[in-house]
Amino acid sequence: MVAFCRADTDGYTSHFLAFDQDINAKAALAFPQLYIRGIRGLEYTRAKFWMYMADGLYQSLVVFFIPYVALIYGFPISWTGRDVNSLADFGTTVAVAAIAAANTYVGLNTN
Repeated sequence: MVAFCRADTDGYTSHFLAFDQDINAKAALAFPQLYIRGIRGLEYTRAKFWMYMADGLYQSLVVFFIPYVALIYGFPISWTGRDVNSLADFGTTVAVAAIAAANTYVGLNTN
C-alpha cells in the first residue's frame, strides 16, 4: 500500500517535471497581458514573501506548542482510562492540527 501511494504521488510529480515547458518569446509577446503583472512584480513582492515566511513560522509555533502545552500541563487520560502521554498521540495531534490550519488558511485566502 505504501509503495502504491508513493508511486502514485511521485508519478504525477515526475510527469509534470518531465513535460513542463517554458513559453517561447514569440508566444509571450503575442499575449503580453498574461505576463505583465509578473514582469512588473505586482503579484509577488519581496515584502509579501517575508510576510508569508513570518506567517508560516507563527502558524508552525502555534500548531506545535498548543498541543505540547496541553500534553505537558493537561490531564493525559483518555475516556477509556488509558494513558495517552505518548509520542504517537502527540504527533497525531500536531499532524491533524497542521492539516486543519493549512486547509483553513487556503480556504480563507481563496477569492
